[in-house]
Amino acid sequence: MAAMNEHEQGLRILALEAENVKRLRAVEIRPDPQGGLVIIGGANAAGKTSVLDSILYALGGEKAIPAVPIREGETHAEIRVDLGFPDGTVKFRVTRSITPKGNYLKLDVPGEAGLQAKTPQKLLDKLLGALSFDPLAFTREKPTQQRAILLAAVGLQGQMDEINAKRKEAFDERTDLGREVRSAEGYLKSLPPMPQGLPDKRPDVPAMMQQLEAEQELNYRYENAQAALAHASAEVERLENQLEHARAMSDEAQARRASLREVIDLQPLRQAINAAEGTNRAFDVADARLAGERKRQLLEKQVTEKGAQIEACDQEKVKLITDAKLPVEGLGCAADGVTYQGLPFDQAASSVKLQVSAAIGMALNPTLRVMRIEDGSLLDGSNLLTLAEMARCGDFQIWIERVGGDDAGAIIIEDGTVAGAEPQEVKADAY
Repeated sequence: MAAMNEHEQGLRILALEAENVKRLRAVEIRPDPQGGLVIIGGANAAGKTSVLDSILYALGGEKAIPAVPIREGETHAEIRVDLGFPDGTVKFRVTRSITPKGNYLKLDVPGEAGLQAKTPQKLLDKLLGALSFDPLAFTREKPTQQRAILLAAVGLQGQMDEINAKRKEAFDERTDLGREVRSAEGYLKSLPPMPQGLPDKRPDVPAMMQQLEAEQELNYRYENAQAALAHASAEVERLENQLEHARAMSDEAQARRASLREVIDLQPLRQAINAAEGTNRAFDVADARLAGERKRQLLEKQVTEKGAQIEACDQEKVKLITDAKLPVEGLGCAADGVTYQGLPFDQAASSVKLQVSAAIGMALNPTLRVMRIEDGSLLDGSNLLTLAEMARCGDFQIWIERVGGDDAGAIIIEDGTVAGAEPQEVKADAY
């Protein structure tokens, strides 16, 4: 199919026929092709909402149709919608059949010799815009939800989600690093104070221990020699008959003793080792404190870097929103909601909220200029006049559900059908 031209930017509903949809039996509505308000009136539970839902089901398809869309007691529902231009020319004829097994779509293009679209739902999705956008519902949403709706509507939600994901990642990492900083500070507090007056290098305790062992061995050998000498002397005195032998042994023992020095006093060396070990423990404390300090400084640097990343994400979001072409002049997005003229949207007057919300809905439906409003009974006469004027100036068609039948030009639904033999056409200048 050929691409849509500029003439197709003014599509609206020229005719709606719905059978057995929710509370409806059969309705046929042909609103004014010039646009304006299409008021669906009637008592509660008469089928007013079902009329508006029929439009959404026909055009939105699977994602818009609920689990039980067929009127109770029936097995088949059908919706037919003609989309066209203010001059009454039908551009697309949509037929949606619904059974308990599923729904089936047919999209005819009357102006092209009965041509049918090969991918009808994709075409409708391009036309649909934000048909489900309800200005009144938007005004009642929480500020954060209003912000999400607006960002999604202008195509920024994906980018905003990516930025928020990056920000959350940096925030979580900064939180983890903060815990590590506090842990490092706790570890530093658990250590003794930084030792003062340490020598240039650690004492070599292993070498000193080796020296101690060597000198202990010398003492052991000296004591053995001393014992041997004592034994030899005793033998000299006791065994005169073995004097020569004893003298030889004595000489030998004296010779061995002469090769050794006196008994070594080991206490000074032990004291030196104890002192060296104390010095090394002080070095351990110093090393631990220095390492702890380096770790804390590194973690604090990383925390600062994560803070900068978070700030960059926040600035990126601000720039993204600042550069975005929001649908209404003066509209903006703060971190926690929507703003208008620099003030929180929920602080605006009810009439202003309605006008801004309706303008958003119109901006979000540039091709199919149709908007639905449920709970329209909440609107007073002044607000209806405002909407009628906005619809007229914006070349828009606004379908509104209202309880009762007092509105001029309203299409009244009674027990699932249009009251009267012929449905009334609603004129934009009725309000």
